[in-house]
Amino acid sequence: PVRSIPLWTINNVTQVRRDMDTTGVAELARQMKEGDIGMFSEPGIVIFDRRTTETHLQTLGELYPDSQVRVDSLLATPDGQYVLVVWGHRRIEACRHLVRELGETEAVPAGLRFEKGVWKVDVRVRMPAATPEQAMRLQFLENTYEPPNPVDILEFLSAYHKFLTRTIGRHMTFVETANQLGVSTDRISDAVHFVGLPPALRALTRNGGIPLGGALGLRKLIAAGWNESRILEWIASISANNGISLSVGKIRQQVDLALAREQAA
Repeated sequence: PVRSIPLWTINNVTQVRRDMDTTGVAELARQMKEGDIGMFSEPGIVIFDRRTTETHLQTLGELYPDSQVRVDSLLATPDGQYVLVVWGHRRIEACRHLVRELGETEAVPAGLRFEKGVWKVDVRVRMPAATPEQAMRLQFLENTYEPPNPVDILEFLSAYHKFLTRTIGRHMTFVETANQLGVSTDRISDAVHFVGLPPALRALTRNGGIPLGGALGLRKLIAAGWNESRILEWIASISANNGISLSVGKIRQQVDLALAREQAA
């Protein structure tokens, strides 16, 4: 069901999309204000009690060790509940951006209103109440209008695969995890292998320095004993060599050539 909820009670916590593009949020807010676009559809939320919220945050901390959030840092409703965004994080942030700029009488996009002294936004509440595990799965499945960075998606898939293994108490196959999320088995495999790459190579991929498929092709060099520094130097050299474009096919071709030369030496 759709409900109108005070904007200040809605909490954005760690999600699949790791980097919230502030420029993109501001542009989305401008488009909403000028009527170019509306809310598309209502953001999705879950409403948890304190104990369930703590469990959810603990699970997120396991998925994303670099992002620890404590329940005391979140805003609670007057009755002690916690409203957490599942999907539509950018829309919620765009609404906040608008509220900071708009006067109480200015026109606002459908789904956002000033009512009895409080800014409210229409949201879709998951009923019956979702569990923390379901909330994470829904967050991935519903993030479709503006997909996150492909690296964010792979990191989530790998973390979720490990989470299921810990939760169930046995090793989950790629097929089982893929079935839970409605993705291909190859995608889960790629995710686990990508996260196994050295941090600098993952960062280079995130920033667009090399394509995702090319990064996965570098596993052959790692298996051959190449360390992170050597691979980064090699990438720089083939990139500068006669203006070679770092396409997936070119990287994999150069990997095979490098290994062949090494074996022949």
